[in-house]
Amino acid sequence: MDTEDFSRVIESYGDLVFRIARARMTTQEDAEDIYQEVFITYAQKLPRFPNEDAERAWFARTVSNLCKSKWRSIQRHPAESLDAAANVAVEDPDYTELRAALNKLPDKYRRPIELFYFADLTVETVAKELGISPNAIRIRLSRARKMLEDWLKE
Repeated sequence: MDTEDFSRVIESYGDLVFRIARARMTTQEDAEDIYQEVFITYAQKLPRFPNEDAERAWFARTVSNLCKSKWRSIQRHPAESLDAAANVAVEDPDYTELRAALNKLPDKYRRPIELFYFADLTVETVAKELGISPNAIRIRLSRARKMLEDWLKE
């Protein structure tokens, strides 16, 4: 892999990866760790994609899977996560509330939200990625927005 290609990938998808990681993780440090892991995974696997949408979807899926793995690790080792939580700076309450609401969404609704809003994929591309119809994606996005709106009004 040449440095130009790697630089292009980081420039193209770095913001996307960090936004998804930051939305899913509790701390900035965890999001930064996930960010690094995504690009290390890319460098190790050197996946090839038929088009830009497939490449963008790969990054969104990879960051989401790494976040899930990190959460499983945190659940298995709660003492370590308590130590990390004690060192967390006070965050913007609105952001914390939104992140908590996103984390409450069932995966069925959270994945379309992440791919559509954070990964900037079209409804059709999200549908292909998740293996369901575009209409089902529109319905899930609508229901997810309604759930988030209700939770954030409470």
